[in-house]
Amino acid sequence: MNLYHPANKLQDKKQELVQLFRELGVLHKEPQTAKSADGIKVSPYYVDVKKAYGDPKALRLISEIFAKKISSLNSDQSYKPTFVVSSGHNGVPIASMVAANLDLKFTMVRDRPKNHTDGGYLDGYIPVEGDKAVLIADELVLGGSARKIAQAINPVPVVHYLFVVSRSTAKMGISQYSILRPVELF
Repeated sequence: MNLYHPANKLQDKKQELVQLFRELGVLHKEPQTAKSADGIKVSPYYVDVKKAYGDPKALRLISEIFAKKISSLNSDQSYKPTFVVSSGHNGVPIASMVAANLDLKFTMVRDRPKNHTDGGYLDGYIPVEGDKAVLIADELVLGGSARKIAQAINPVPVVHYLFVVSRSTAKMGISQYSILRPVELF
């Protein structure tokens, strides 16, 4: 086994993140009601990814893993993203770091339209025809929130969906990646 293979380095970073999540008290084994644009789901556990945002090491690890994943997906130019998109305080901290680290433009999707300027839902970079997005969010529960972000930038396609944690089997699109799944956390 080649210990220096990039996949092994990624696996090492994932294990480091799991350990850090445990130390930070991000993992909770009590039932949690999760709300999504698609409805409500009760889960036997909760992963408070936002709590990890207060730790620079956790923020850096998540950002590095996503940047490596995006870079590895860019071999096919037809799916190479031109910008990063996210929404709310759940995804914006990570998404903005990844965008800056990869020198990609960044779009934030608002929950409600602005009361000023054009009244739109988008802040930051406004995508144009020919752009392709990578969507970054903290967690995939039912997929409704991610679909809502994708709708906000339509007709520009989302070519990659990236989540810190996935509690779902929902299929979001062409390419979907979650750093962690429940089986790796508990």
